[in-house]
Amino acid sequence: MNLWYQLDQGLGIQDLKANVEIHVHLELRFETKSELSAVMNSLIPDNIGCPEGLVVTMYDKHSCLIFDMICRKGIYVIMSTVDEILRHVIMAKQVLVDA
Repeated sequence: MNLWYQLDQGLGIQDLKANVEIHVHLELRFETKSELSAVMNSLIPDNIGCPEGLVVTMYDKHSCLIFDMICRKGIYVIMSTVDEILRHVIMAKQVLVDA
């Protein structure tokens, strides 16, 4: 079963669809600066051309890759965006391990 569906059913967030501005701050800590840089560089093309109503800012600070997001398109759009970012980070880290 889809995690977002479970959250929706359990928390009653189905009403948070529009007319709200959602802010998300996501920090991902890395063990090395080189790993952080490699993952960040692999994600740069994904941040080009966000749809209207969604702003994603990515930057590094110390040993963290940080995403600040603002979404005016509803809870499902921001949840999907966070999910996509995490999937891409996992994929990038796996490529580094396999290299």
